[in-house]
Amino acid sequence: MIRFLKSLAGFLACFRALTLLAAPLPEEGNWGFETATQGQATGWRQSPEYPYDRVESTPDAREGGSAAVELVFENPDEGAQAHYYGECPISPEPDVDFRVSVWAKGSGRLALLAYVYGLADHAEKFLRSIPFRPEETPGGGSIDVSPEWTQHHFTIPAADLPREPFSLRIVLAATGTVTVDDLSAEAN
Repeated sequence: MIRFLKSLAGFLACFRALTLLAAPLPEEGNWGFETATQGQATGWRQSPEYPYDRVESTPDAREGGSAAVELVFENPDEGAQAHYYGECPISPEPDVDFRVSVWAKGSGRLALLAYVYGLADHAEKFLRSIPFRPEETPGGGSIDVSPEWTQHHFTIPAADLPREPFSLRIVLAATGTVTVDDLSAEAN
């Protein structure tokens, strides 16, 4: 009986490790924007180089949620973007398209980017930004956000991802006033 229990415990530990490796978004990422610290979604931050006019946690969440995040970037210079990114690094499966879904509403435009970091020498080193491709406009770019909650899907093709070990951070880039909620990801 003890041997069986030890075998079962070993199997469960391996199974848990495998499911964690295959899970596209780590649990600690606050992907639903449900928790906030001082009015900001916990685990998310503005890029100092690309700041928003205002970012705040809001109770105006999708059904079943308690909070979302509102991004406000009014009257940007042409081509300007503001970046709000998750601090939790993600390591997608190699050679597989990486697909992200997010719920959004408001009046403005939304794009998703990935900050990509190499993992050489046990340290993260910024490599580049890669734009996600919105499924609504396969040529790339941003999408118009409607006043009603709508789910949008974005993809980074595997060919655009590095071949060497890497991690990425998801970046929300919006203009106007856009509220986002319930970010999720999957291998495509």
